[in-house]
Amino acid sequence: MIPIGSASVQNFNFAQSFARLAQAAARPAFELRFNSAQNAVLDRLDKQIEELQSADRFLGQTATLRVKLSQLESRLPEIEAYRTTVTGNRTTVIDTLNALADARDLTAPGTSAEFDAKLAEAQTLVEKLQTQPFALIGVDDGLLQTKPQLEADLAAIVTNGFATAADIQAVQDAIDAASETLNATLSVLEINDDDAFNTLTALERQKAEVQRQIDTIETGERQKRLDEVNELREQASRTLTIISLGFEGSQNLGQYLSDNLRIGQDPEPGSVLNLFV
Repeated sequence: MIPIGSASVQNFNFAQSFARLAQAAARPAFELRFNSAQNAVLDRLDKQIEELQSADRFLGQTATLRVKLSQLESRLPEIEAYRTTVTGNRTTVIDTLNALADARDLTAPGTSAEFDAKLAEAQTLVEKLQTQPFALIGVDDGLLQTKPQLEADLAAIVTNGFATAADIQAVQDAIDAASETLNATLSVLEINDDDAFNTLTALERQKAEVQRQIDTIETGERQKRLDEVNELREQASRTLTIISLGFEGSQNLGQYLSDNLRIGQDPEPGSVLNLFV
């Protein structure tokens, strides 16, 4: 047994033993606190990431561009419909001119039936022409006025069986007058068709450019958002690492101090002090 007077040995051994016990108890307590801190950090990180992902910060930067894009998109259907009408009329006028040319070739005695069929074909084509109150692009094609006049002029043609040269000449003059009117209309339609095509092409280019600018801004903002999320994750990781390293450093220091508290004798075998060592 250690003599009662060996107080210094008892004091130092008690200190060392209690230091070891304190260190042993510190780790579970730290792990509990660390888990709580980790959950708090991760919860905050989740909220910050959710806020970043839900924030449409680029809307303000693209607002003007989106208005412009909407305006361009709203114009396209109207111009496409206009060009469809112009192109259709252009084709119909060409077909009508061909039918009238064939009819003119049939202005001779004995061909009245064939002539009437071709004239009827031309009249049907004229009826198909679509009139518009104004020229959306280009110049007025005049069909609003010329279509009813053409219908009246073609309906007024009388062959009299092409019995005389005068009958033939009268029919040919009527066809030539109608053809002249249609050729003038065709020239305008060709100009309007080209203008409508060029306008559509320009609008499509503008639309593509505006969309490209919007995509560039949104892509850049998404990359910024991703960078910010990664930075938040790195900050959370650094915070938890610092906490963990701080504890480990404290434990190492405590272990070092505990190891250096052993001065003098160890308790003798069988001593109650061995319970604390």
